[in-house]
Amino acid sequence: MADGGVRAPQTTGHHVPDHQLHDRSHDDLLRAVAAGDRHAFAALYDELVPTVMAVTGRVLDDPTVAAEVARDTFLEVWRQAPTYDLEAWRARVWVMALARRRAVERSSSRSTEPTSVDRGPRSAPAGTHPSSHEALALVRDHALTYDEVAQILGVSDGAVAALLTEGLRHVCHLPPGALPPPSGVFGSC
Repeated sequence: MADGGVRAPQTTGHHVPDHQLHDRSHDDLLRAVAAGDRHAFAALYDELVPTVMAVTGRVLDDPTVAAEVARDTFLEVWRQAPTYDLEAWRARVWVMALARRRAVERSSSRSTEPTSVDRGPRSAPAGTHPSSHEALALVRDHALTYDEVAQILGVSDGAVAALLTEGLRHVCHLPPGALPPPSGVFGSC
């Protein structure tokens, strides 16, 4: 354990074909990861890395840093899987919350560094609070419930409703073409 106390993923003694792993739910895969199954970890990674990259990319303006945070998130998933509480979180939501927390922490630490250009939140519409933009993206792009968005953002359901309302007000007043076309979740303004 010369690598900071992180144990290497172990096999469970038998190899489950990849197609069978990818057919399992995220919750089942995370339970297997908690038992040390490296094949389940690989399958969970394959399934969730695009979502984790989207979450970290929304918070951070540097794709390289977002990728580092995504990697660190999956290391944390490996380490923390034994403490995962299926009753409190769906696996996908838990991993997204870990990714967002890590990205916010990295963003905060980077915001104290001097920069030559203040680029603001990546791809956030002008005038939109990053949290309202983030809440909109979580609902629209990942089809999450208010409860799940609240868990990821660390706020109450009422705060999620307020963030979505604020975000929609801004989106509805943007000039045409300022945002990608809606996916049908929000309807028209």
